[in-house]
Amino acid sequence: MSDVLKDIEFCGYVAKPGTKVQGYISITDDTPDVPFSIINGAKPGKRILITAGIHGNEYPGILATAQLVRRIDPLKMSGSLTILHLVNGGAFMERKAAIVPADGKNINRVYPGKENGTAAERIAWFITQEMGRGYDFYMDLHSGDLHEDLIPHLYYSVLAKPEVVEKSRKAAENLYIHWMVSSKSPNGSLAAASLNDLPGILIERGGNCIWNENEEIGYLADMYRLMKYFGMYDDGKERRKLDHIHDFGNSRPIVAKESGLWKPLVQPGDVLQKGQIVGTITDVFGNIREEVVANESATNLYQLSALSVRKGDVVMFCAVEQNCHVLHDTEDAVHADDNHHELIE
Repeated sequence: MSDVLKDIEFCGYVAKPGTKVQGYISITDDTPDVPFSIINGAKPGKRILITAGIHGNEYPGILATAQLVRRIDPLKMSGSLTILHLVNGGAFMERKAAIVPADGKNINRVYPGKENGTAAERIAWFITQEMGRGYDFYMDLHSGDLHEDLIPHLYYSVLAKPEVVEKSRKAAENLYIHWMVSSKSPNGSLAAASLNDLPGILIERGGNCIWNENEEIGYLADMYRLMKYFGMYDDGKERRKLDHIHDFGNSRPIVAKESGLWKPLVQPGDVLQKGQIVGTITDVFGNIREEVVANESATNLYQLSALSVRKGDVVMFCAVEQNCHVLHDTEDAVHADDNHHELIE
C-alpha cells in the first residue's frame, strides 16, 4: 500500500485519483479483447486486482464486477481496483467449457504461462506479470461452468510464504462463505500470485452455466466485504457475521471408473461418510455399471451435474481434514444462507 496519492497506469491507460477508466485491451491476436475497469480512489490505500471470466461460462463474477464498478463512487474510495471483467471472451461467445477455443487449453492449468506461448499461455503470462505490479491483494471469481453444481466456497494457496498465506486466510475470513480450502495447485492463478508474493483467494459461486441474481449479489457482497476489510470503501451497510467457518487442509476428487449415465445421490454441501454410495453410473438401459463410493469422510464441494460421464471424469470434488473454528461467537452471528439481497440493497 502506498501513502502517496498517484495515478494508476494499466496498459497505456491512466486513471487519475478520484476517477474511473474503462476500456478494452488486446492480450493475444486470436482471442477477443478483454474489457477492464480501473477505479482510482481519492485517497491512498490498498490496490486490488480482480479477474472474472477466466472460464467464459462462469457468469456471476462477470456480472458482479460490472455492477460493482457502477456502484462505487471513487471520490469516497481509498486505494484502487483494477478489474478484468471477462478474460476468456472466446469461450463466453462460443459457450465452451473451461478452455480457450483458440488453443483448447485451460488458462487455470497453464500458469504462470508463456510470453510467446499459445493463446491460453499468453493470457496466463499477462495476468502473472500484472500481479507483480504493486498490488496488495488478488481475487479470482469463478463458478461451476457448464456442468458443475457447487456450494459457495473459496481457495487460498499454501505455496506462498507463510506471511502471505496468513494474509490470504485473514482476508477470506471476512467473506460470507462457510467453506475455505487450502490449495497446493502449482499451475493455477493462486500459484501465480504466490510467485509474486501476492495474497489472494479464488472464489466459487453458482454453476451449471446459469445466470443467477442471488449469486451475482453474493459476489458483490464479497467484494464490498473485502474492500471494507482493507479500509478502502464502506457503503454503510451492516452485514451479518458468520458464526463459524470450515478451513480444510486437503481436497480430493472422486473419479468415475466407468462411462455412461451419471446419477448423483447426494447434493453439494453434504458431508459424505466413508463407504457411502454417492451416485450410480448406468448404461442407457438403466443397468448399473458402477456404484460410486466415497473413499473417506469428506464434504462435497461440487459435483458433475451432466447426465453423461466418461471413465476418468471427476464426478465430485471433496474437502477433507476438516477443522471448524469459531470466528464470531456473538448473538448476531448467523449460519450462512443463500439470500444476499439484504446485504446490498
